[in-house]
Amino acid sequence: MGKLVSTFLIGLLLVCSGCTTQKDQVARDQTESFFESEPASVPEPFVEHSVSTSSDGKYRIESYGVIKDVTAGGLYPAEGIRLVDITADKELWTMTPGYYKQSFVWSPDNRYVAVYIETRTSGSTFVVDTQTMLSNHLPYVDEVIELAGLKEARDENRTDAYFNVLNWVNEDQLSISFLWNGIDGYEGKYTFDVKKDKFLIVSIVSANSIENKFITDFTTWNDKELFAFLEEVQEHVRNIPKVTDSIEEVIKDYSIYFSQQLSEKIVQSLYNQEGEQWAIPNSDGGYIFFVPGRSTKSEVVIKYEKDFITIRESYEAEVTMYKAVEYKIEYDDKKPIITEWIQIIE
Repeated sequence: MGKLVSTFLIGLLLVCSGCTTQKDQVARDQTESFFESEPASVPEPFVEHSVSTSSDGKYRIESYGVIKDVTAGGLYPAEGIRLVDITADKELWTMTPGYYKQSFVWSPDNRYVAVYIETRTSGSTFVVDTQTMLSNHLPYVDEVIELAGLKEARDENRTDAYFNVLNWVNEDQLSISFLWNGIDGYEGKYTFDVKKDKFLIVSIVSANSIENKFITDFTTWNDKELFAFLEEVQEHVRNIPKVTDSIEEVIKDYSIYFSQQLSEKIVQSLYNQEGEQWAIPNSDGGYIFFVPGRSTKSEVVIKYEKDFITIRESYEAEVTMYKAVEYKIEYDDKKPIITEWIQIIE
């Protein structure tokens, strides 16, 4: 009997050792498929090149070549950047390496070209002068901290600072955006004067604090910027409704470009209550805003001070009922506004 049981158990073990469930077979197939499949291909790194030609067609600035010893983010750095005289087909200026990313912005008169370069963890901007073929590196983190009167506000191990060119304000000044990380990460904008080698922080905001720091100096403005601002004001005023159910909303509209006190004064001079509405009965008088200097029979005098700008437009007797109009522009919080609007009759 014992021998019969032993024989039965041995037979059962032999049979079961050759058996697999459907679930076991699926698992085995999946495992074999996993090990037999080809590994996913890794994209080959590539190099990004940039090129820009001056508007007069005289110069071309470009990145060129490739350095394959290092990569970052799937990119090879360019070998270098060069400035070329197109007519003579001659290289006038060059630098190495060319880094991972580049962008170029020409000044309106094509004398300068702003060059933005990006490394693995930062970006900076410098300017090349086509007359001297010298490069001028623009203010970076330390200079901004010092000018803004900030405490040390960056991570020394990894700043991740990016200072990128936005645009040229005029032939000598350009606008730069900046940001960096740290205990107090900051971001903002400044303008840089190439000829004066000076810069002005237009705005700076602490990313980790509700406290914002704003710095300005109206002496850095020029007539082009001023009249662009005045054109904005005029366009905005034109779109304010002449008839309204809410005089408070009209005051709010004016306060975008005028001080609160002046906005209330303007609206009170223009609008009369007609039933349940407010309306401007006659647009020939009162505070009707026009950009100064549009009349050939007027003289405009502008004074740029650090904290404000004054504009005086004087008229010939037959032009308007006023002898002159004066405006004063100051900064309120983060934007320029008109704080005074004086109409001189005598």
